[in-house]
This record gives sequence, C-alpha cells and structure tokens, in this order.
Amino acid sequence: MEGGAAFVAGCFLLLFVGAGCLCSPSPSASRVLPERLWGIELDRADPVGEVEVGHSRSDDVVLEIQAVRVSQTAARQLAIERSRVFASLFEVRGTTYPGQHTTLLSCPQEFRPIHTERTFPGGDFLDAWVSWSNANRIPGACSADLAQHRSVTAQLYCASSEAFLRIDWSVPNDTGATDRATNFVSQLSCDSL
Repeated sequence: MEGGAAFVAGCFLLLFVGAGCLCSPSPSASRVLPERLWGIELDRADPVGEVEVGHSRSDDVVLEIQAVRVSQTAARQLAIERSRVFASLFEVRGTTYPGQHTTLLSCPQEFRPIHTERTFPGGDFLDAWVSWSNANRIPGACSADLAQHRSVTAQLYCASSEAFLRIDWSVPNDTGATDRATNFVSQLSCDSL
C-alpha cells in the first residue's frame, strides 16, 4: 500500500501543477499565501510558475501548502478529482494473486479516513480527510505497524481571492493525535487569506 500511496501522492502533484492551464491570469504579483496562516508561521518559497508553496516544521507538526489562483469551476473540478483519487485508496478491492487466503483487500474500519466537506458563504469550500500516514507522512496506512502519523489532507477554495490551497498537515501518532487533527480541520477557513 505504501508504494501505491506514493504513486497517488505523485499524481496529486502532477494534477495540481497541471492545473496551470486552469489558472486565472494574475494581474499583479501579489502572493496568495500570507506569512502566518491559522496561527502557524509559514516559510514561503518563490512561486514555481503559478504555484506558491509554504511550509512549517516544528518538533512534531509538519504543514505543507500549495496555492494557486483558479476559478471556482476549476477549483471544484480539482477538488472532486483529488477527493476521488484519495477515497480510492480505501476502497475494497479484489486480489489478483493466486494462493491468497482472501479474495478481498481492504483497509480495516479503524484506519479508514474521516471525511469533512464544508461550504462557506460567498462560495468558499473545504474538502478534508483525516487519515493515518506512514513514517514518511504518506496517507493510506491501514495497519497499526504502519500508522506512524495522523494526517490531514485538505483542499480549501477562497472565492474572494480565487485561491485554491492544497494542504498537508501531520503530527506523530500519540495520545490526542486524532483530536489535534480534527481541531486543525475545524480551523481551516479563508479568514486568514
């Protein structure tokens, strides 16, 4: 599953960077990402084409954000496709290997992600998944020995600035990790942008 999750993560990046054709032309060089977002200080890298990147790393929290300006229609398309790909990691699948003890492969219920969708006034929307991730912080861990972190994989669209954010956040798997992740999701809004 780890290799498949890494492949899907790479596909997300290609899908997101490939959104360049959907980007609104930016009349000014204003940045989408502020220096501080949701109470977290961001290190911002120079944009790569239309995509801005921000990250923060503390003792136990890792936050990575990619932001691009797109229309609401394009943002919905990106969100639907990314959510579909993410959900497919956890679908029940038949096995093709001879000699298996079971004919189905699935992620146990206790390791399936928590999905949140919210729509805000003005056209803003959030699509977020709280999941387990491996030692490399790649979502999709479906067993106790692989579940090293609690992660948030989210997409936030802010209509007023036409900003579409891809958000990856994670903390080590310890007491309170699920509460910390769901609290982070509850903070996600466009108020800071």
